[in-house]
Amino acid sequence: MKSFKALKDFFKINAWRYALGIFWLIAVNIFNLQIPRLLGKTTDLIQARQIDNAGLMRYAGYILGIAAIMALGRYFWRIYIMGSARRLEYYLRNRLFSHLETLSVNFFNNHKTGDLMAHATNDINAIRMAMGPGVLMLTDSLFLTTITVYTMAAKIDWKLTLLALLPLPFLAGLASVFGRHIHVRFRAVQQAFSTLTDRVQETLSGIRVVKSFVQEEAELDRFDAAARSYAVKNLRMVKIWGLMGPMIQLISGISYMIVLG
Repeated sequence: MKSFKALKDFFKINAWRYALGIFWLIAVNIFNLQIPRLLGKTTDLIQARQIDNAGLMRYAGYILGIAAIMALGRYFWRIYIMGSARRLEYYLRNRLFSHLETLSVNFFNNHKTGDLMAHATNDINAIRMAMGPGVLMLTDSLFLTTITVYTMAAKIDWKLTLLALLPLPFLAGLASVFGRHIHVRFRAVQQAFSTLTDRVQETLSGIRVVKSFVQEEAELDRFDAAARSYAVKNLRMVKIWGLMGPMIQLISGISYMIVLG
């Protein structure tokens, strides 16, 4: 939480944008839940032969109206949530660059250029993803889970609801384990990116020395090794990231099987 203290000035100014974005996101989710209900009601009326063409057109109009409202809502939550994340990215880049301009030459002698480039690119991009898509997924999961659990407990059966929730602790544990591994591998990717960037900077700044001693091939080999290391570490992170999704879907599928069974 200490890391967020550096962002308090930004959130003081832009908190209302996130609030509006979350409001529109929840509104879209509420309207989205109405479409299956309308389709189910229409199907029941058709099976009971209690609806005519005018009634079908009316329900079709309801669904089209809801779809239009959802499209408008999605536009607004993307403007306010994703737009705020982009504002945060712009804010952090400006603060970082302004801070770098105040540092002494000795600081740049003791810190590699690659590390600074990693902070200015990948690190800030990771923060933008957390405060954009991250906020979106967190809000979606909390709202939809709450509504689903309440609906099942109130309208179906609370015992069945408890059974369906049994796999959720395993899901939380799985997400925690995968999260730790992804964090470690992401840091390794950042370090590899730093090494690669630093290698390019050193080679370009000393290009005359490289040419003078005919070290072009050696420098190409070093760059190739750094690039391969960066690619390998990215693949290691992507592999575990790619495994996380199917495992979560498997556990979620077990909940569905419990409900259907």
